[in-house]
Amino acid sequence: MSRLPQPGADDGQWGDILNDYLLQSHNADGSVKDDVVGTSNVQDGAITEAKLDSAVATKLNSTTDVSGKADKTTTITGAQSITGGGDLSTDRTLSLVGDSSTPGNDTYYGTDGTGTKGFYSLPASGVQSVVAGNGITVDNSDSANPIVTATAGGKSRIDDPNDTLWAGATTYDEEFTADTLSLPSGWSWVNQGSATYDQKFGCGIIDHPGVGSGDDIKLLVRSLPAGASWTATAKVTASGTGAPILSFGLALRESATGKFVTLGMQNNGANSSKWNSPTSYNSAVTGNLVSIIPVTYFRIIKNNTTSWDLQLSADGIAWWKLASANNLTTFLTGTIDQIGFFAHRQSGAEFATALHWFRVR
Repeated sequence: MSRLPQPGADDGQWGDILNDYLLQSHNADGSVKDDVVGTSNVQDGAITEAKLDSAVATKLNSTTDVSGKADKTTTITGAQSITGGGDLSTDRTLSLVGDSSTPGNDTYYGTDGTGTKGFYSLPASGVQSVVAGNGITVDNSDSANPIVTATAGGKSRIDDPNDTLWAGATTYDEEFTADTLSLPSGWSWVNQGSATYDQKFGCGIIDHPGVGSGDDIKLLVRSLPAGASWTATAKVTASGTGAPILSFGLALRESATGKFVTLGMQNNGANSSKWNSPTSYNSAVTGNLVSIIPVTYFRIIKNNTTSWDLQLSADGIAWWKLASANNLTTFLTGTIDQIGFFAHRQSGAEFATALHWFRVR
């Protein structure tokens, strides 16, 4: 094994021992042998760019030529929504299919109705329509926050308080959304008797007891809307059996005299009637009962102080004027100052009236 000569020893062998030691890494002419200096023999950071071969330095500094930097057979593959892959014989730029350098604010990446990928605007803020059917089920189990559903084609748009049909909500509007046994603010009973009120499932429910005999009308009223002209629209339904007459709908009332006029759906037709009191019938505004498809939508239109229109609808789309009630002022001779709902039973069993909503525009 090669070694350095030892002082005080190796007499007569110094030259041979030293030459053997030096020849391990040097040629006979004193130059360093090839492949002697390895990475372990070079200090980290010791080689500067200036010490590199010029061709190597040029290649390392190149921004376009990747030749020699990576295996040219190595491939980056784009898939699904990524495009721009390929082998590394040149620079590759990956991007989204349908990418845009300026997608703008409030956009998302996805597909449109034709399946084309790209950036598209987010849906407008606010309430969005969900149409039940075609595999879509709307769960309305949260009674505190009921969902108003629409049939295909938007035929129930009138039920949606957020639809553009109802732009400009007023303080007179009532949606009956909270579960409670209390009347909505601003509303009061007329001739409550043993009737009860329960608000649930997005409706106010008047439960008319099946006691007594003769005409008996329960009313929930509030102050008349302000303004020279306006339109009050409501949705009302009812269910019950066993009475000669059951009717329900909207009413206009004169609180000073207690007289009122009803616009309602009866179990055998629709009509508008004048009442001296909740138990005293006067006469019909429209004469005989009008046969009509069962209605659930009622509308009272104030044209001016002496002209009122009473309208009915089965679907909230097609409206029919039951009466041009210009003659109301010949019966309600004082001040008409209240509007509201009524539930009328003439003897018979208990029945319930559901107040879905009330809106004024």
